[in-house]
Amino acid sequence: MTIPGAVLRGRGQLLLILGMLLVLILAPMLAEWLRGDLRRVGGHLLTLGLTAGLFGQAFRGTRWARHLTVALAFIGGMLAALLGLIASTGSDWGFVVFFVGLAFIGCGFALIALPDVETYLEARRGERP
Repeated sequence: MTIPGAVLRGRGQLLLILGMLLVLILAPMLAEWLRGDLRRVGGHLLTLGLTAGLFGQAFRGTRWARHLTVALAFIGGMLAALLGLIASTGSDWGFVVFFVGLAFIGCGFALIALPDVETYLEARRGERP
């Protein structure tokens, strides 16, 4: 494996992980909007803007943004999984929330466990002055 190949694979993997996290964050918002519930649209747009900024910084190789993204994925995933387990006793939607929580945790692990992602981020850090 050459380093440029690992960097390209890492870029693709990072884009896939950040895209998955964005879909997991955006899906409940879109569901509310499609139902016609626009009471919290301002908060949703603020959340999306902050998320886009954080993911942009993580994609540029900023360490603090990567660490914050991983921490939020773990914390959000654990809370969602726990709430999903509690809610699953009364509703089938609880299982959906549980698996969404597991998906968040999986994305967090992927950000720190995939060596090609680390190679890409190190290459990006090396490009900055």
